[in-house]
Amino acid sequence: MFKTMERPRKIYCDVALQIEDAIVSGELREDEILPSERSLAITFGISQRTLREALRILEEKGLVETKQTGNMVKLPTTDKISQSLDLLIRLHKVPPAHLLELRDHLDPVIAKKAAQRASAEDIKKLEQYLSDIERNLNSPEFDWDLMLENDRKIHICIAEITGNQLYVWLTTTLIDQFNNYINSWKNEDMVTASENFQSLSRIVDALRSRDPKAALLEAKKHVKIGKKHIKVVA
Repeated sequence: MFKTMERPRKIYCDVALQIEDAIVSGELREDEILPSERSLAITFGISQRTLREALRILEEKGLVETKQTGNMVKLPTTDKISQSLDLLIRLHKVPPAHLLELRDHLDPVIAKKAAQRASAEDIKKLEQYLSDIERNLNSPEFDWDLMLENDRKIHICIAEITGNQLYVWLTTTLIDQFNNYINSWKNEDMVTASENFQSLSRIVDALRSRDPKAALLEAKKHVKIGKKHIKVVA
């Protein structure tokens, strides 16, 4: 799988690339434990110190995680994307208003495609999330955090229905950033919560009816509802 390294400069980068290629190709599978550092160092013909530099690069990329049992192969998630976006926002390189603008375009397209591809099982899952929201709304101890979490689940589920992993990553990242940086619904009254629930219900109704046009329109309305209550945290 691996070969002895020959180039003396930045050799740890080449080692990291070899291991990365093995992960991407499937030779190394998720949650698989890599050979010991000593064994890998011998295989590559390098020092363990150089090997650790290579593993550090892979860990930064989210491809390797250090465990008590050894170095475990991992697959990348949206966490790194979200963290990078988080930093860009904090450095004022990406204004939160641009995130809202992106969602204006993204949510309706995703809802439209989901309406074309939703299965009965998908609808059942969405209906369960809606049921959880409704139960929370009717509770004397209404929980806004739980409301937002179920709202998040519905948006991510709709993105997953499209079958397009990029939509899932983008939706997850955007929702997570809104939760971190935008004070939207938490301190609003129950009218706002109910309005949000009814809007989500109409989107799910459109998906259930396999009506792409209605799904697109309802998603546009949903984004507008959110924008009315969103206050960007400076």
